[in-house]
Amino acid sequence: MPSSFNGVNAPVFSLKTETSGGIGEYLDLIPLIDWARAHGLNVIQILPINDNGLDPSPYNLQSVFALNPLLIKWPGVSDKGLNDLIRIDYDAVRDLKEKAFKAYNFPYKEVEKFRKNEKWVDTYAHFKEGEKTVCEQWLAATQMKQVKAHADKVGVKIMGDLPILVAPDSVEVKLHPHLFHLDRSAGAPPDQFTDEEQNWGCPIYNWEAMKKEDFSWWKARLKYSEHYYHMYRIDHIVGFYRIWSYPADDPNAKGAFYPKDKNVWIPHGETILKAIIDHSTMEPIGEDLGTIPKGVTESLDRLMVPGTRVLRWERFKDPPRNYIPFHRYPPLNLATVSTHDVAPLRLWWKEETKERTLFCRFMGWKNEKKISDQRIIDILKISHNTPCLYAVNLLLEYLSAVPSLRHSHPESDRINLPGKVSPKNWRFRMKPTIEQMAKSKELSRIFNDILY
Repeated sequence: MPSSFNGVNAPVFSLKTETSGGIGEYLDLIPLIDWARAHGLNVIQILPINDNGLDPSPYNLQSVFALNPLLIKWPGVSDKGLNDLIRIDYDAVRDLKEKAFKAYNFPYKEVEKFRKNEKWVDTYAHFKEGEKTVCEQWLAATQMKQVKAHADKVGVKIMGDLPILVAPDSVEVKLHPHLFHLDRSAGAPPDQFTDEEQNWGCPIYNWEAMKKEDFSWWKARLKYSEHYYHMYRIDHIVGFYRIWSYPADDPNAKGAFYPKDKNVWIPHGETILKAIIDHSTMEPIGEDLGTIPKGVTESLDRLMVPGTRVLRWERFKDPPRNYIPFHRYPPLNLATVSTHDVAPLRLWWKEETKERTLFCRFMGWKNEKKISDQRIIDILKISHNTPCLYAVNLLLEYLSAVPSLRHSHPESDRINLPGKVSPKNWRFRMKPTIEQMAKSKELSRIFNDILY
């Protein structure tokens, strides 16, 4: 039986319609929502849409309130040449959007109303581009509110993404330096994503200072996100319990966990999460991947926060570390075949020959070097038929089962390679437009097979 909530994960920047301007845009979510509803889906998951400055990573937050102006859809502005690129050309997109801004006739009474209601925007604009920033933020917010209103109308939930960290040059750090340990830089120890330590370059939180203020910064952040989302993914949720960090002034130093005392990790994280989760009407989903401290899973269960189960990683801890049967997945979870930080299914099958062999043996399948379209469908169907309450996969995974809708090379489906600076990271675009997806009988057949 399919999960109660079934959906697709589509980074907004990756979307493509016939009217897109070289990058996915907020209003492109409306036809995607209609497409999803028509195919039996009720969740659209997106990556962060906050302003990320010149860094293409959506996790490079410049503000927890401001939206990314590059994702605004400007009336009558599109570019087929940019739209047809496999990867986003950010410089060209910025030039196109800058021209669109200058030609747009803003309703300044509405902009002023927005300015008066949103106290944060003037301060943010002071650090950015003044009146231009205020106008962009009004239009971005207006479009995302349109998206949520449409989702409400047709019965689809939007799952946003709340990065745990903010950029060191963000407005948040400039305005609230006392809420951060600016002498420490957050990162991650080696895990199943990478064999190397990662230094993300973002300051860690001063949780003691935040607690004294009743976590008001986090509460305001979640409350504002309710304008756009029904649900939210809590990025790196284990970081609320303890986080890997480095001395900010020594890039060669070895990392260590903060807090240092393992005995305080569970009560520490549980206190923070309970305070902020209870303050919001949105449904949380925890991204509890990587190295998970003992007791975190049980803590999330107590908080009634679903975790994330990636099929390829669900193995017993004891040797020979066989795969956990799918029917044994705990219900309070989201099941998925991949994430934006790992190789998509086609690429995983091609590159991870040892893992593929073990998985085929577990499934009783012939170990074929190239994954077939039907095998992709089989694995996607499994993810939608575990006991997990939620089942959400990257949209590109479903498209990869249809030859006319997928990129020729599996490598082109990679969204991000963690810990590596690459000109390909965060530039992925779907091959088809949403209009082409809607016309695909083969794609409709696949969803009918998976969900019914």
